[in-house]
Amino acid sequence: MLDQEFRARKATPKMRFDADARPAPNPDLSFVLKLVAPDLGAAMAGQDRPVELDRYATLADAMFAAVVLAQQVGPDVAPHMMVILDREERLVLAGELADAAIAWCNPVLSAPEARSVLREASGLRARASQAAGWREHGFVAHLRRRADHLEGRLVDPLWRVVAARALQRAA
Repeated sequence: MLDQEFRARKATPKMRFDADARPAPNPDLSFVLKLVAPDLGAAMAGQDRPVELDRYATLADAMFAAVVLAQQVGPDVAPHMMVILDREERLVLAGELADAAIAWCNPVLSAPEARSVLREASGLRARASQAAGWREHGFVAHLRRRADHLEGRLVDPLWRVVAARALQRAA
């Protein structure tokens, strides 16, 4: 799976945000690329379902598609989290899409590190909730984005080593 080279490939014109205009993804492929909307109101209402962009046979293909999508998105688009999930919907890799680039989250490598990251993310969310009462909307958004980025490191234990190795090869 990761023995393939991570080569630069031509951008494909099929990468768009408009999921309704795209053909249905092939459910037989192993990795799914999803875009998570940053709308807190929708999240609170349970309506912020991640948009499935496409499915890929390899993790390298899914990562490349995320990079291509990031390059197609203009700098005026609000930051979004992108996730790559496996067939069983386990988190393989996550990254933040912003400023025509994607910043991959380095996966945790151990259970103690995962607990530490979860504790820090929970603390940031608590501070964000407190700051929301002060009407500090920019600060609240920053804290929540930072918590999302930390939680993106909470890769499924099955995929931790594979995701870390994929990021090393892509760098």
